[in-house]
Amino acid sequence: MPAARQREAQLYPALKRYFLQQGYKVYAELPAPHGGYVDLLAIRDARTVAVEMKLRFSRIALRQAARNRKFVWQSLVAV
Repeated sequence: MPAARQREAQLYPALKRYFLQQGYKVYAELPAPHGGYVDLLAIRDARTVAVEMKLRFSRIALRQAARNRKFVWQSLVAV
């Protein structure tokens, strides 16, 4: 796993805990319909939340979140 990916993965436990406390089921690194991957997917009833984890805010993060928005209820960027 590349070094940048490992650091982004360090955000996962806190995000997972946050969504679990709200009653979501949480999944990591799932293949997405657009051909890429979603860093974190949280599901509760009909609500699905995709989260892109990044070390810094960037246009790439916004593009990924916009791409995810097409198939989830809400799409977020965690920095």
